[in-house]
Amino acid sequence: MVSPNASALESLAQWFPLVNPILVVPSFYITVKYLREVTPYFRKASVMADIGWELQSGFLGAENGFLNSDEDRSSPVMTNGPDTRSLPLLFCHLTRNYKCDEQYSLELHSPDRLHSLMIKCPSEADITGWYNALHSTLDRLMQSALQHANKMLGDVLDKATIHHIGWLKLKVDQGKEEWEPQFCAVTDHDMILFQEVPWTKEAWANPLVFYPLLATRIVNSTHKGSLGGSEPITMTMRCGTQEGVCTSVFRHDTQRDLATWVKVLVQGAHNAVQRQKEVACYCEWRGVEAKLVLHHEDGFTLLSTHDAAGGRGRVLWTQPFHKLVMSSDDGARLIWLRFDGDMEVELDLKTNPKPFVFILHTFLSAKVHQQSLS
Repeated sequence: MVSPNASALESLAQWFPLVNPILVVPSFYITVKYLREVTPYFRKASVMADIGWELQSGFLGAENGFLNSDEDRSSPVMTNGPDTRSLPLLFCHLTRNYKCDEQYSLELHSPDRLHSLMIKCPSEADITGWYNALHSTLDRLMQSALQHANKMLGDVLDKATIHHIGWLKLKVDQGKEEWEPQFCAVTDHDMILFQEVPWTKEAWANPLVFYPLLATRIVNSTHKGSLGGSEPITMTMRCGTQEGVCTSVFRHDTQRDLATWVKVLVQGAHNAVQRQKEVACYCEWRGVEAKLVLHHEDGFTLLSTHDAAGGRGRVLWTQPFHKLVMSSDDGARLIWLRFDGDMEVELDLKTNPKPFVFILHTFLSAKVHQQSLS
């Protein structure tokens, strides 16, 4: 607090003469705050300015209006201010114990994986409540985006329908606990992975990797573990390729997420069999060039290719699926099939047999599932 004295006022009058005399009352107050007390205000404004992210443009951008439901229109619109920030949740990755392993915390990562927000609560009950609320909202947003994507991507995905989308964490090193988030989608034919959200048609046409559902199966999933627990909830997936068997391990945050992805992938593989009906591969049997056909109803059929003349070819032998006793391969080009009645067949596929083996197992699984429903 500062008070002027008379001499000071006289000095000011000499430097700034007045045309009309005024009465100066020598009593006023100036309130001064120490800088250390206002520093938090500047720091708070700076921190709030750094929070948040912008969504990219593209056909999946919120500006296209597919999120403009009656519920969205009735919700209050939050605006950014000096002490508030509004964050778009569309396509965000919600997780726990990925970058931040602090207790009672969760993580919200932006769709481009360049920004993140860590939220801490005083108790496990509080953080679980926040996680469940955000999870439900993100699920609703994902479903709206999924429906819109199916309207726009028919020409890109060869008229295939997308059945599920979301974030999974892929184990990048089988010997270490290193995980990398992947945006995943399951279509009629494949499970496809992206490093970030594919906002455009061009991005959807160039996935990071894809797994054909017919040649893919779930071989293991954990039944233990919980949200925020120390034991990871994982799903192991194997795919038969021309290079051999590809094994991928995915991590989930909850048992509910694990069950959803397993169901989507298993049902997707069975539905792919119903749509495909049959697959065929060229091979050699007893020195005869032939074609082996797998049919979802008829089982195995081996056809000769020499006298096909554009037709189906002469039937060399047939066997239904339920007669198959065992199958094995050498991992290089040979496969052995043993059927009930001591019939054993050796086929030279002249390529890696793993894709055929995995497709065979998918056809068998779909057949068993179909019989269980009847």
